[in-house]
Amino acid sequence: MTKTLYIPVMGGLCSGKSSAVNYVREHFPSSTAFNEYAGEVLARHALENGLSGSKSNQVVQEIVQGTYERLEQIAAGSLGETVVEESGLIGALAHLITDEKYGLFARYFPLMEGLLARVSAVPIFVDVPPPVAWERRKERYLAQTRRLIVQEGGDEEIIMEALRTRMQGVYENVHALFEAFPCRKIRIQNIADKEEFLQEVDQTFKYLLGEQ
Repeated sequence: MTKTLYIPVMGGLCSGKSSAVNYVREHFPSSTAFNEYAGEVLARHALENGLSGSKSNQVVQEIVQGTYERLEQIAAGSLGETVVEESGLIGALAHLITDEKYGLFARYFPLMEGLLARVSAVPIFVDVPPPVAWERRKERYLAQTRRLIVQEGGDEEIIMEALRTRMQGVYENVHALFEAFPCRKIRIQNIADKEEFLQEVDQTFKYLLGEQ
């Protein structure tokens, strides 16, 4: 039985993962492309519970369990011969390394390794240095922070610094897991304009899917 080609598109916050996966979905219909499971969960809980609702243990559990279940389906071959996934369980776990009070990383990492052994994995790391990503995302974070302060109070400078620090930490954690993958890996830089980035995404997937 041929293993599923599994391509998790990894990277830090505001790296261009969503743009890459959306491009693949539009231009490579032979593959099945999924956006980050966490995005759906966080958006729903933010709407239900306000801006701080996405921080609960329940939400974190839901993100990791749902992402794991999707990887189970991918490993079983039920989602197609080629699956492209934004972040994937690896990315979700990397985001949670700094939240080990939940104990999820230690629980799920061995399970993930078992599932990855059943697929042909080629992770892609979309590399954007945290200072560049911060400048891209800063205005959005500032608007969110000001809305949060209106609702719940807090200090703008402290909250923004915490977000900047977390962005740095997420990048380091995702990159460390990417480097630890015992398989072929691909790195794509995204520090130029978007058109140039998507051209590199296009060439990379043509190569991976044998369309050159």
